[in-house]
Amino acid sequence: MITVVATVPGASLNGSTCATSAFDSSGVTGIVVALSSHASNPATGITDNQGPNIYTALSPFVGGFSQLQLFYCAAPTVGAGHIVSTVGGGLQSIDVFLLAGTDTTTFYDGVESEASPITPSEDNCILIAAFAHNSGTTDYTIDGGFVLADEIPLVGGQHFGIAAASLIQTTAASADPTWSGTAAAGVTAIAAFRSAAAPPVPGFDFTGDLGDFTLQCDEDATFEDVEPGDYVITEDPLTGWELVSATADGAYVPVAGGLSVTVAPGQTVTVTFTNAVPAPPCPGDAGAARTDGLPYVPVPIGG
Repeated sequence: MITVVATVPGASLNGSTCATSAFDSSGVTGIVVALSSHASNPATGITDNQGPNIYTALSPFVGGFSQLQLFYCAAPTVGAGHIVSTVGGGLQSIDVFLLAGTDTTTFYDGVESEASPITPSEDNCILIAAFAHNSGTTDYTIDGGFVLADEIPLVGGQHFGIAAASLIQTTAASADPTWSGTAAAGVTAIAAFRSAAAPPVPGFDFTGDLGDFTLQCDEDATFEDVEPGDYVITEDPLTGWELVSATADGAYVPVAGGLSVTVAPGQTVTVTFTNAVPAPPCPGDAGAARTDGLPYVPVPIGG
């Protein structure tokens, strides 16, 4: 489930690009940025000082002199002293939503519109609604259950105004919020973001003297009327998983991919296979995989 950890505003002080003040983003698993800028000189992107973090741009919407655009970053590099800033353009203001509970695989639901209503295609979404305007007031409100996060008024020669809000949905439903406030030329945008669907639980295949069978995570299999003797049980390799151990509470001997367990007359034996997703190698480890496919080479430190 997605939650809003905090929102951080930022505005240009000199009519050019803008940036937030430094904040601690520890524990944040997703970032959404609502950007307001002048339609004739819009920002070209979002960046930050923690990366390289990649911000994906959604569609820009223009109303009057204002342009509004949403950006998102899934699974960002985070930490203390985090600063989010715009790239290019001028007269900008931003609202940055810091989210937790998102998955590292995917983040944007793909539902976006300049004008609501929209209906997310998945449950457990967070909807971000924004309003870019050229008014010097901060009296904007939004209905439909949305929670107003922040308002930044227009300051002539420095930045346009923006207001932004969020709504968390446990069950996907149509959302049709309306902004209210001082009449001014502006533009709205709304988009849905979500946690990735949980990956399917893998099935682990086993072969051996007891026959072939498949077990899901934490699933058991019971074999009745087993004659006394030695039985080999092995687990087939599964991509993305690593066999950590194969043990028994009776006599056994490890073999490649499993074990050979001894069953005595009248004995009940429990065999346990333990699997895990291997941790990624630390940069600098010899032989560790790099994104370019080449091995890391340790560099000695010191004289």
